Amino acid sequence: MCALAVGCVHSPAPAETKPASPLPATSVASSTAPRPLLADGGTDDAAPKRVQPTVDLGLPPRPTEHELFGDRAPALGTPDLDALVAATKSPGILPRPPYCAAYTSRRASTREAISVTDALAQTNPAIRDAMLLALSATGPVRIAALRADFAPIECADAITDPELGPSTRGIGSELLVGLSVASKLARTSNPVAIDALKTALTGLRGYAWGLALVEAGLADLRAYDAGVTDRKTLGRDSILTAFAELARVGVLRDASVSKARARLAALLPAQRVDALDELLLPRWTPPAPEKNAERALANTPAYWFAADASTFKYINSYMPALAVGVPIRTCYKQGCADYARARLDLGRMYRRRLDFVEAAHAAKEAAGTTSGAGASQLLLALARDLAHGPRDAIDMMGRSGAAMGLDRTDALDALVAEGVPMSGMAAYDAAHLRSLSVPEDDTAPAYVEDVARRFEKSSQMLAEPEDRTRALERARQARAAAAARARDVAASTAARAH
Repeated sequence: MCALAVGCVHSPAPAETKPASPLPATSVASSTAPRPLLADGGTDDAAPKRVQPTVDLGLPPRPTEHELFGDRAPALGTPDLDALVAATKSPGILPRPPYCAAYTSRRASTREAISVTDALAQTNPAIRDAMLLALSATGPVRIAALRADFAPIECADAITDPELGPSTRGIGSELLVGLSVASKLARTSNPVAIDALKTALTGLRGYAWGLALVEAGLADLRAYDAGVTDRKTLGRDSILTAFAELARVGVLRDASVSKARARLAALLPAQRVDALDELLLPRWTPPAPEKNAERALANTPAYWFAADASTFKYINSYMPALAVGVPIRTCYKQGCADYARARLDLGRMYRRRLDFVEAAHAAKEAAGTTSGAGASQLLLALARDLAHGPRDAIDMMGRSGAAMGLDRTDALDALVAEGVPMSGMAAYDAAHLRSLSVPEDDTAPAYVEDVARRFEKSSQMLAEPEDRTRALERARQARAAAAARARDVAASTAARAH
């Protein structure tokens, strides 16, 4: 469908890999040697012994599946291709970069007996794409959507647009439209084009809508950088709405999401969406996949776990750490610790309270075994205290100071008082959370001074030299901030006296 393609003729170029996008500070605590996840050195193979957690946390009720995942059925009926064709003709949509030509010129793999699982298990982008190409006859829409989802976003419409038409139906059809729009949005900062492309999103929701909204927000912020001042709020709102959708899908790794978080943090420093990236957490690496089915799960965006259930029918046999996008609600031993950590990371990425509550329930199960007592107790306390905070990123943007609700660190403080394993991290994290909820009245100097003392205390408890240095630097910064607040209070008091 070349009518939808911008720059249909290309010259080949070697680059073709999708930008990597790590979890937000998944291994925050700095060390050359990873810390063990299990504080007592136990292994997952050891028979678990039920023990009582040292802190009674009184958890909030566990979220329902609908609260966590929403309505997972795609909303798209008939794609609004007229709006998309019209939007494509808008001024200011740049041609695709030369390296995108690989996605139109690549030959299908000649390997025999290829399955979708085999293709998705590949980590080499060119090999994976060639293997998917060889499977096009099994479902052109589905395969094109998979290929486009793995491609760099600025290249995606080279794959999607030839498959779009009035008869587009089936698994991935809504994603073809969403990625086509997102790809074009990634190549423009023109307000006319941005608005026209947003119109073409009519009927979408969930993953497809979320991906396109992230790109719409980034495009709006590029327009703002170019001097179109009203685009700042539009960009912020599109990104925050997208985050709510992508959190329900369970998207933990996405280059555009990482870029959007960084842009929002720079534009809105008083409500930093990435503020929880500064937390100290145990080193964690998800269990390595062993079979092709598991490798496919490790590589594939979480949207597909529900959208293409027949391909991912073995998901219940794989580690819960990769299943934050599907309704897996039971876990055992180390699996609970992995699931709790993945769910906590999802909450940190999108600032969604429900994920912290879900993480706390999973961590409580893991903390109830001898082998999981250390790190999981920290995750449990941290998730419980984070559940006092904003409902989501949209709610967070309407709060400041003490209204953030992160000054309630009872669970972390209890771990510090008991001197349990990783209590140094608990002390640091409590100080960091409290630093995000500074009151805006005359009590601020004393409050911030207390934060400084907490960071200093954590520096004496942390095991790693890098972490101790970091805690001392945070204490120095907090003490300087407390002095500045004290001067402001004194000046305000003097002004009122006169």
